[in-house]
Amino acid sequence: MNNWRAVGYIFASFGLIFLLVGIFLGIIASSLVGQYVPQLAQTLFMAAFTPWAIIASLMFVVGFVGLYAGRTPLTTEEDNQLKYPDEKPKTTESARERYEKSLQNPVSLQVSTSPISLQASPPLPKQAACPSCGQPIIFMEQHQRWYCPQERKYV
Repeated sequence: MNNWRAVGYIFASFGLIFLLVGIFLGIIASSLVGQYVPQLAQTLFMAAFTPWAIIASLMFVVGFVGLYAGRTPLTTEEDNQLKYPDEKPKTTESARERYEKSLQNPVSLQVSTSPISLQASPPLPKQAACPSCGQPIIFMEQHQRWYCPQERKYV
């Protein structure tokens, strides 16, 4: 265990103790005075509890920062070499080396100059009317068919 981790445990533990002491003192203060003046019970609880809670929360923060700073990495390169001696270590190349390697093997892009063909709706007749009733008809995209709203049927 390293020093940061020990500091983290100590501060987190004392933070918990300070929080419990604050709660205990708040309960004692509010119950003693609350018997005689009930209106002051909540105020006295908060007055006795708040400083201890502030100190406890600061100690919790310092404690958890210490625990985080004292963490150990999950694996290191030496651990991997001990666990897997047959594997060769990975070579790390710098960003400049990767950039220079990418310049040696350029990627060719092919750009098409042919026009894009779009699927259009069927040509609209000169007079879009229902052949049986003569009312205007509507082209329904989802069914790809003409519809007569007057007769409520597809043409």
